[in-house]
Amino acid sequence: MSAAAATAGARLRVRCTARPTTIGITNCLFHEASILTQLGEYGDSLTAAARIKAADFAALPRERRTHHLLDTALAQCRAGQLEDALDTLLDSERFGPQEIHCRLAARTVIAELLSAETTPPWRLRALGERSGVANS
Repeated sequence: MSAAAATAGARLRVRCTARPTTIGITNCLFHEASILTQLGEYGDSLTAAARIKAADFAALPRERRTHHLLDTALAQCRAGQLEDALDTLLDSERFGPQEIHCRLAARTVIAELLSAETTPPWRLRALGERSGVANS
């Protein structure tokens, strides 16, 4: 995390959120992980995601949790952690099924997982069906 982001997050004196802004150290970690994924730094992204405390994660709005899990699933997929990526997508589906079934980012990860597997596991095939992603 950049020094400026860490300083700003720490100044708020909250771990996860300053309602209704959703600003805090946890949200800074979410953004750090997301940006690292976008830059192709998948291992570093997963390291940043691992620094998020479970209680802080649970305290954030469902939409933020779902978005973060999508970013994490993409990083896991691209890092070759296919089973972990599937588990993360399924966790995300529990928080926000509409996000997983309709968002292009989620459908992209599902399609990548399907194409990476010679014989996709039934859980992945079922997720692909629920999301309208066919195995190519």
